[in-house]
Order: sequence, then C-alpha cells, then structure tokens
Amino acid sequence: MSKIVFILGAGASKESGAPVMNNFLDIAKDLYSTNAIINESRSHFEQVFRAIGLLQSVHSKSNLDLENIESIFNAFEMGKLINRIPGYDGDIVECPHTAGQ
Repeated sequence: MSKIVFILGAGASKESGAPVMNNFLDIAKDLYSTNAIINESRSHFEQVFRAIGLLQSVHSKSNLDLENIESIFNAFEMGKLINRIPGYDGDIVECPHTAGQ
C-alpha cells in the first residue's frame, strides 16, 4: 500500500478551467453576455445579477465582497432569513439544493 496522501484544495480543478470563488461571477457574466446560457436558466442568471446589483446599496455599510460568489450566497442566505433584500420587491427565490433546510 502506498504511503502517499494527496490533499487537494478548492482550486485544484482551476487548471482544467473550472471557476473558483474569486472568478466565478466573472465567468458567469461572460457566459450570460455571450448567450451561452439559454432557456429558463437565463432568467435565473438575470435574477442573481439583479439581486447583486441591489446589494450595492448595503455595500458601503458592510464588509461585503460583491465579486466573491461565497459572499454573495451568504448575503442571499441572510436575505432569506430576514425575508428581505434591499430594493428587491419580489419573493426571495428558494435555491433547489437548499429547499426544506
């Protein structure tokens, strides 16, 4: 049996072109703007980008990195908890992978 252990971090797949936290939104915007996203997925992208834009109003009063997908998800989760995202007048969308949690 080998005594070698490989420990891989979150960026291990970056070399193959997979996005990581700090460039995830840039890649998503590129996919959206080049029309690589179609059908109902396009409306999901639009909702997320709209909500990120609305978070600009709280950006100056908080330590919120609007370029980092993890920070955005945390802000959305907080919005879900308090049932409010500043400036967003629609229902807060339930993510399919977190529904019922």
